[in-house]
Amino acid sequence: MFFKGRLKGVIETLTNTHILRTLPHGVDLFYDIKRRLPKYQAVVVFDVGANIGLSAEAVLKWWPGTQIYCFEPVSSNFAALQKRLNRHDNVHCFQLALGASKTRGHMCVEGNPAMYSLIDDRQELLTSWGVQTEEVGIDTLANFCDNTNIERISFLKIDTEGYDLEVLKGAGDMLDRGYIDIIEIEAGMNPRN
Repeated sequence: MFFKGRLKGVIETLTNTHILRTLPHGVDLFYDIKRRLPKYQAVVVFDVGANIGLSAEAVLKWWPGTQIYCFEPVSSNFAALQKRLNRHDNVHCFQLALGASKTRGHMCVEGNPAMYSLIDDRQELLTSWGVQTEEVGIDTLANFCDNTNIERISFLKIDTEGYDLEVLKGAGDMLDRGYIDIIEIEAGMNPRN
């Protein structure tokens, strides 16, 4: 044991790293869930802002039999999402945005496809400046669940580039009633997001 400890110390010094037995909290979300809730098994997962499906693939790794509902409104991203996940019978993809109300909206589709976002009324000016947009359908999370007979969401991941609160508003009383077990919101550190 003494030799292992010294060897670890030498390697850490030479590589300027720190070797851990387990990951610290906050490095890997699914590992954290497994460690804190070892018997937890997600049944229904919503991936809102699924982009090309990387998060859904992570869910498949940790909870292989889970029913996953992916929401991606932008045509090009949606096509890549379907192509990536079409071999999984338990993954359901919808070309749809989720928000606070059932309506239509416009996505800004310029720059990095992972950063496409819905533009609000104040940003409509962008379209007059020639910024490329795509019209998309928007539904509420509660309405979607009612229409598809989903009573409970095990894990809700939201990554909508600044539209996250609108998605939560669309959950209606699902939050109040505790019908969503775990929520992950991916938000950047910029004023709009």
